[in-house]
Amino acid sequence: MNSVKSVTYGAMVVGLASIILLEDRLLLGNLGFLFSLIIPIHLVVYGTKFSLKESVAVYFTMIVASFIFNGLLPAIISTVCFGLIGLIMIYTQKQSYAFLKRNLILFFSMSLAYFIMIRFFSVYFGVSIEDTITFIKEHAPQLAYNITIIFTYGSILVTILMEMYILNTACSILQNRLFKGPNK
Repeated sequence: MNSVKSVTYGAMVVGLASIILLEDRLLLGNLGFLFSLIIPIHLVVYGTKFSLKESVAVYFTMIVASFIFNGLLPAIISTVCFGLIGLIMIYTQKQSYAFLKRNLILFFSMSLAYFIMIRFFSVYFGVSIEDTITFIKEHAPQLAYNITIIFTYGSILVTILMEMYILNTACSILQNRLFKGPNK
């Protein structure tokens, strides 16, 4: 009975992600910013009820769905990277790590994902460190080069921290509402 539930819930998670992937394809990749929130939140909520092994199966199914329903390289890379972040969040919850340790692991995994996406695939995501530095230097020529670099990397750091906060908050709200509510 439990395996039927896990397959059914997994199909719903993949179905919801597939709808977002398909809509992203129809809108020519303009919903890509949602992947950083949709993919991990779906996986974490699923991983709350089921095991990490079953969550990994759903993760790989989501990757296959990104090939089928979207096919654009940024969507596939985002699904791989942010799905992995969702799996890391599930793992840290299953291991009952302390709040600080869980968030440090999440921070370093998100930093690695951002580094990979910006360093190797910046053309597809429209984010380039060099272009950002050039843009800041053109619009604020009075700033020193070192301050421009600090500002550029600081904005990426702030983005990572905001996404961590949103992911943690959204996942905890959904987990409490779905699995620990007053009727459960």
